[in-house]
Amino acid sequence: MEALLSTMENLSNMFPSRMSKFEADLHNNTSPMTSIAGLAGDFSTFRSFVLDILKSLQQQVESLVASMDQLEMQGRRKILLIHGVEEEKKEDLSLKVQKIIQTQLKVEEFTVASNSD
Repeated sequence: MEALLSTMENLSNMFPSRMSKFEADLHNNTSPMTSIAGLAGDFSTFRSFVLDILKSLQQQVESLVASMDQLEMQGRRKILLIHGVEEEKKEDLSLKVQKIIQTQLKVEEFTVASNSD
């Protein structure tokens, strides 16, 4: 996250200075031929600069997504999902799951209280 913030800060500082330099060069240049040639060079430089920055930002976003996925998976590692258990009104579902685990999975020592961390 800090790398992304650092990149954004660098962009915020670099972009205005490059644009003001470009504008100054454009205003100072009076010859149309050198202006067009300079403009093409400046555009090429600016284009490569923007593409490099976008590539860097994309890599940082991918890194953040990977970190987020890892944290999400770490949080789910102690979760057991049980599907197909029918619910009835005013029923204690945790006791019903306890009974299913004890009877169908034959884990007699399983209790809801011992596994509620």
